[in-house]
Amino acid sequence: MKHLIQSIICLVIFAFMIVWATAAANAANPAPAGTTAELTDSELPPDIFDDDCDGGASCHGRQFIDMPPVGHWAHLPIDWALTRHITAGTGNNTFSPRAECTRAQGVTFLWKSAGSPVLSGLDCPFTDVPADAYLRPAVIWASAKGITSGTSSTTFSPNAVCSRSQIITFLWRAKGSPVSGASTSQFADVPDTAYYHDAVAWALEHRITGGTSADTFSPNMTCTREQIVTFLYKANRS
Repeated sequence: MKHLIQSIICLVIFAFMIVWATAAANAANPAPAGTTAELTDSELPPDIFDDDCDGGASCHGRQFIDMPPVGHWAHLPIDWALTRHITAGTGNNTFSPRAECTRAQGVTFLWKSAGSPVLSGLDCPFTDVPADAYLRPAVIWASAKGITSGTSSTTFSPNAVCSRSQIITFLWRAKGSPVSGASTSQFADVPDTAYYHDAVAWALEHRITGGTSADTFSPNMTCTREQIVTFLYKANRS
């Protein structure tokens, strides 16, 4: 009986430590200001919800202590991205879902979601992307496909953070810049003359995003890691 009681106490302590570690990870990685509205921007087309995850042994994201719970809008997209080797997390059993997404990460995620195509015989036009950089093949591909022209004629700025408008535009260009008949008039912050206007219209039509509120898209808001994999998930499954 004494050993049984000791075992129960050990299990209770272990469970408490897991809960504490998860809470600590979330506290250390809070949501950037203004991103909470994206939680309501999670409705997927009905035919996309053919995936299911109970958080059990088959859940690829269960390795992460900061994995959003089952039912959270980013849970399935993160699981999807992991199974396709689009991302492997940020180390130490973390995915860092609410961390800011850099341009290096954004273009690499996009490249991997396209099958990691290698374009031989082409040079990288940007001096701030070293020959041994992990993102170099992705940047060469994105540049050759007209997905990005960098932040200048010679720089890509890999460590700069990505905005929502940049990510949506990258996605739209990767899909061939399709013409959309959808209206963006509901968004006061998406003028007709904006470089991202047509991309946002396409994303609305395919329900890749619904904005951050009823009348805002928040083009200049930093895109988080959980947001970009969700955009990719919707774009590749719509």
